[in-house]
Amino acid sequence: MSRKIEDENRKRTTGRRKIAAGSRRTNQVRQGIEVMNLDQKETERPRSSMRRSKKSGRNLEFLIITYLFLAIFIGMISYFIYFQMVKSESVINSSYNSRLDLYAEHVIRGDITTADGTVLAKTTVSDDGSETREYPYGRMFAHVVGYTNNGKGGLESQYNFNLLRSHSFFLTQIINDLKNKKNIGDTLVTTLDYDVQETAYKALEDRDGAVVVMEVKTGKILALVSKPDFDPNTLAERWDDIVSDENSSVLLNRVTSGLYPPGSTFKIFTTLEYVHENSNYQDYSFDCEGELNVDGNEIHCYHKAVVQHLFAAIFCEMMGYLNKEIADSEKAKLSKEGIKQADHILRKFMELLSKDNGMHRSVTYFADALCYTPKHFSKVIKQACGRAPLDLINETAIEHIKYRLKHSDKSIKEIAEEFNFPNQSFFGKFFKRCAGMSPKEYTNS
Repeated sequence: MSRKIEDENRKRTTGRRKIAAGSRRTNQVRQGIEVMNLDQKETERPRSSMRRSKKSGRNLEFLIITYLFLAIFIGMISYFIYFQMVKSESVINSSYNSRLDLYAEHVIRGDITTADGTVLAKTTVSDDGSETREYPYGRMFAHVVGYTNNGKGGLESQYNFNLLRSHSFFLTQIINDLKNKKNIGDTLVTTLDYDVQETAYKALEDRDGAVVVMEVKTGKILALVSKPDFDPNTLAERWDDIVSDENSSVLLNRVTSGLYPPGSTFKIFTTLEYVHENSNYQDYSFDCEGELNVDGNEIHCYHKAVVQHLFAAIFCEMMGYLNKEIADSEKAKLSKEGIKQADHILRKFMELLSKDNGMHRSVTYFADALCYTPKHFSKVIKQACGRAPLDLINETAIEHIKYRLKHSDKSIKEIAEEFNFPNQSFFGKFFKRCAGMSPKEYTNS
C-alpha cells in the first residue's frame, strides 16, 4: 500500500513538473512572439521612411530635369531672337550662304547709284540671256562700289542680299515667274556725291593714299577714294596677275582696311576744346621745352623733340576760321567777299605752306604768290593768328627736314641740296637755330 501511494505521489509530482515546464515553454514562446512582433515593428518603421525618402528623391530629380529643360528652352528662344535681331544680316550676306545663288537665278542684280541718281554699277542683259555687270566710271568708284568677279568687294559685297531682292509689284513678279523671266532687283541708292568723288579722285592723282569726305551733321559718306586702284570692268582678266604679285595692293581699300595711328588729328580736337573753354585764346602762347609736368607726372614729346610748330600751325589755322562757323556746307559755298580778308589770306597761306614741304623759307616768296607786299602780308598774318609768318614757315620747314634726316638714306649734304640750301654750312646753322642741335646730333639722337 505504501509503495502504491509513493508511486502515485511520484507520478503527481512528475505531472506537476511537466505542467510547469510546459507553462514555462508557453511563456517563452509568447515572449518570443512578442519580441518578434517588436522586431517586425522596428523593421517596418525604417522601411516606410525609406519609401518616403525615395519618393522625395525622385521628385527632386524630376524637378531638376524640368528646370534644366526649361533653361534650355529659354536659351534657345533667346538665341533665336538674338540671331534674328543681330546676326541675320551678316549670315544672309555671307559669301558661304548658298541661298543667295537661288536669288540670283530669279533676280537681275540691282543698280548702285549716287545720291543724285548717277548709275555707278548696273547689269546688262544680252539677247541670249547672259548678264554682264558694268561699272560706267571704272576706277573712280572702284573701291567704294567694289566688284562681283572672283568674289565680291565693297558695296557689292556689303549689300549683296539687298541687290538680289526684288520689291517689284507682286503681280509683275507673278507674271515674270510664269514666263520664266527674271525680276529686276532693288536699286541701292548711296550717299555718294559724284562731283565730290571726282574732285577727291583727281586731287589724289597718282599718289598712294586715301580720301574720305563726310557730311559733318549726319556722317554721310560723300566721297571715298583709295589708291592704287583697279578697273572693276577688267578685273576678271587681270585677277591672276594681281593675286600673284606680292607687292600689289590695288585691292586694298586704304579707307576701310588700312590701320593708321590718329597722330596729329587729335590736336584739332584738343585745340577746339581749348578755344571753347577759353574766350581769351587769342592771347595764348606756349613754349615747348620737350616736356610738361602735370600733377607731378612728366609728359615728354616724342624723342623729346620740340613739335611746337604742329600745334602752332593747327592752332593758327583754327583761330582763323573755327569760331566763324564756316564749316557749314552752305557757308562753305560763300564767295571770298563773304569772308574777312585776313582770314582768307591766312587760309591761302596755310594751303601754300602745306604744299611747299619746306622748300621755300622766305616771306617774300609766299607774299608774291598771294600778290601782296611782304610788309602787308606779315601784318595780316600776325593779325589773324598772332604769329609771324616767318616763324610758321621755319617751323614747317624744320619738321620736314627732321623727317628726311630720320627716314632718308641721303647724306646731310644731299638733304641740304634737296631743300634748296646754298651750302651745308648754312643748312647746319639754320637747323641748329630752329631745333637747338646740329643735323648730325639730331640724326644720332
